[in-house]
Amino acid sequence: MSEIKPLSPAWLDAIVAASADRPSAGGLHGVVTLTVPRQKLTIEIADGKVLGARDDEVDTVLPFTGQQYHDWLAGSLNLSAAYTTGDLRATGPTGPLLAALELLDDPLVRAAVG
Repeated sequence: MSEIKPLSPAWLDAIVAASADRPSAGGLHGVVTLTVPRQKLTIEIADGKVLGARDDEVDTVLPFTGQQYHDWLAGSLNLSAAYTTGDLRATGPTGPLLAALELLDDPLVRAAVG
């Protein structure tokens, strides 16, 4: 599979489909805006699955540099570890952030967009 343009409608479709096959992660929910340079997407996460895009009420913003996104896609950047060490910074409450990190660190979810 060729890489999908970051945070595009095709990216959203791929991550929704990949997350639908994951076991339920009760309690992991929130509305999170993901950003990469010149791109932004707000998603709703419930029980560890992406429900779709949202246009309102952002809980947490998780910005990626271009290099971080590339490294994450290649599997060489664990987002939870990067957040813990301060290499990845987010704004907003921790609960929705943890939902996003747990979701995006799943190799099957990452593979769906790479």
